[in-house]
Amino acid sequence: MSKQVDSDKAAELYSAAMRDLSATTIARALGYFSATSPSAVLKDPDKYFEEWFKIVDEARQQAWDVGQAYYRLDTAIWTGTTPDDGTGEVLTLKKLWIYFLKRVGTKKFRSSLPDSEISLTDSVWDDYGPDYSRRNAAATYYTRAVHRLKKFESASRLKNFVDPDEYLKELDKVMDSVTTDMARESQRLAHNGGRDAVLQGAQNTKGHRVGYMRVPRGLYTCGFCIMLASRGAVYNTKASAGFQGVGREYHAGCDCEVRAFYEGQTLPSVNKQAEEAWKDFSRSGGGSASAFNKWWAKKTNE
Repeated sequence: MSKQVDSDKAAELYSAAMRDLSATTIARALGYFSATSPSAVLKDPDKYFEEWFKIVDEARQQAWDVGQAYYRLDTAIWTGTTPDDGTGEVLTLKKLWIYFLKRVGTKKFRSSLPDSEISLTDSVWDDYGPDYSRRNAAATYYTRAVHRLKKFESASRLKNFVDPDEYLKELDKVMDSVTTDMARESQRLAHNGGRDAVLQGAQNTKGHRVGYMRVPRGLYTCGFCIMLASRGAVYNTKASAGFQGVGREYHAGCDCEVRAFYEGQTLPSVNKQAEEAWKDFSRSGGGSASAFNKWWAKKTNE
C-alpha cells in the first residue's frame, strides 16, 4: 500500500466525518429556529443568539479536533514528521491512525504502511478560540436573522398592516426563510472549524509542501468551486487560493476541502475531472468565471 492510497483514504474518512457533522448541525439548527417564534427573536435577540451559538460552537470545536487529527496524520504519511499536539508524546504512524479513526468514528481501515516512529515538529496551531468563533457567528446571526426580521417589521409599519393575522402570516414566512438560511450558515460555520485547522496547519508547517489544492467532496459542486479545483495545486498561500477573509472563504452549502499537496503526491480524480471540465469550457468558447459558472450549471442540469 502506498502513501498515496493511505493519504486518499484519510482524506475520504475526514470528508465523510465533515459531511456527517454538517448534516447533524443543519438538523439541530433547523429544529432550533423552527421552534423559535420570530416575535421572541425580535424581543430578545441576544438570548437566542447565545442558545444558537452553543449549537454552532460545539460542532465547530468538534470539526477543529477532527481537522487537526487529519492534518497530523496526512503530514506524517508524506513526510515522516507531524506537528506536536502540545503533549510532546512520541508517536508512531499506527498511533496517529488510531487517534484519527477515533475522532472520525470508524475502525474500518488499517494502514499497511510500516509502523515507523514519527518525528515531532513544533506545534503549528494557535489554541482553539471561542471568541473567534463567536465573532463569526454573531456577524452571521445579526445580519441574516435579526436584521431581516427587523427590516420586515419596519416595512410592515410603513405599509400600515391593519390585519394582525395577515401580519403574523407574513412574519412566519420571513421566519421560514431565515430558518433555512441559518441552517445552511450553521453548517458553514461548523465545517469551517475543520477547514481552519487544516489551513492553519498547512500554512505554518515548513518544508515538504508544494502547495494547496481545493478538493470538492460532495454530490454537487458549484461552478466557482469547480473552477478553483481545476487549477490543481497551484496555490502557494491561503490568500492566493481565494480563502482570505474570515467567514468568506466558503459559501453556505459548499462541500470543498483544502488539502496540502506534498512532493510525490498525485491530484485527486475529482480535480482532474474539474480540469477536463475547464478545458471543455475553453474549447466551447471560454470566457469569464461567471460564464463558466453558467456553463457548468447548464451542463450539470442536462
